[in-house]
Amino acid sequence: MKTTFLNAARAAKAAGFAFLATLALLAPATVRADAVNIRSWLAGKGVTVSDCVSGDGYHSDEYGPAILFDGVNAVDNVTDAKANRWLARKGKSSTAQVTITAPDALFASDNDGLALVRFRLYRYSSLSDSYAVKRAPSAWTLYGSMDGAVWEPIHEQTVDEYVQWNESTEYVEFEIPQESRIAYRAFKFQPLKSYLEITTPTATVDWYNGAMELELYVEEASRKPLLNLRELLVSAGVTVADCVTGEGHYANNPNDYNGPDLLFDGVKETTATAGTRWLAGQNNLDGVSVTFTIPRAARGNGVVGHILKGYAIYRNINANTGRQRAPKTWKIQGSDDGVQWTDIDTRSEAVAWGSDDSITSMSFNLPENKTSYRQLRFVPLSSSYTWGNWRVGLQEIEYFVEEDITFQGTCVFFR
Repeated sequence: MKTTFLNAARAAKAAGFAFLATLALLAPATVRADAVNIRSWLAGKGVTVSDCVSGDGYHSDEYGPAILFDGVNAVDNVTDAKANRWLARKGKSSTAQVTITAPDALFASDNDGLALVRFRLYRYSSLSDSYAVKRAPSAWTLYGSMDGAVWEPIHEQTVDEYVQWNESTEYVEFEIPQESRIAYRAFKFQPLKSYLEITTPTATVDWYNGAMELELYVEEASRKPLLNLRELLVSAGVTVADCVTGEGHYANNPNDYNGPDLLFDGVKETTATAGTRWLAGQNNLDGVSVTFTIPRAARGNGVVGHILKGYAIYRNINANTGRQRAPKTWKIQGSDDGVQWTDIDTRSEAVAWGSDDSITSMSFNLPENKTSYRQLRFVPLSSSYTWGNWRVGLQEIEYFVEEDITFQGTCVFFR
């Protein structure tokens, strides 16, 4: 039986907060090839796979970390079952880890790496002994790293959402959400609890934690620098407010301005409201939007445009009104002429801001967008609080873009 893990809510939340910390520096993986088992990828480069594997906390050399990537995921006799399994030390599974690293020499650029698309974890065969199911990892964390020093979690299988193994389960398979497919050069598997440790925590026996094979399916990818669009324009000497227009903002008198340019004024996470926030002019949101036009001054040599790869939105953090005015559904659109608009990102399911002030910003990664646009438009669709006269409002939007570079040269013809 194959089990697919798709916990969208938890993945979106985890990716959102991690994204805030890394988005200004790193882009999501730019896919260049079909997903392939990392073992096959390394072997195809002429690399001995076992030389790329290391680990800690394993039972003995007989059951060392390289076995987790030896290509054997099924056996039909006890001898082979015992010879093709990795085991963590008895009673110390929380300290065990296995790392597979792609050598730097295999990549053409400092930004190149491998993005994890999905993975399979095989428990070792019951032919080996009667404890194969009980010893199978049920909670773990799978990490990625570019340098082997700084590790970022890619997939976390918690004790609360543990894998429930049984005799008919040969392996479990997990898809990695698109927004988490970041380029790495090393991957680390760290088991936390075995099936028995979770289901029978009172067991008096110290149980090994073991598996037969870990198959990581990867794509060649690149991490390109992302640019904060506002900071890019400021550095180019552009007045950002001149780039912003909008429809349907609220202003009941000259001293209560809530115009569209305030959505990109760089002010965020403040309790102040006057002159720091944008408000929609009506509750029904018909025709309400904010448009950001990217001027030519933002383009460097060879840059033909900018591709939106992510964005962050910030609500006002003042008491209830900031939370109640925050949009729960919206669109981000792109255009080159201000007439024809293409949906880049649509949040049609309600985005949960929570019932308290713990969530004041949200971030979204857009790895699938590969088209540059001259204009970006934010279109709110609904508010978080529908009762009474609560207009949609936000304090700030940050757009993160990648330069769209097209080769430019001179053709010389001889005759």
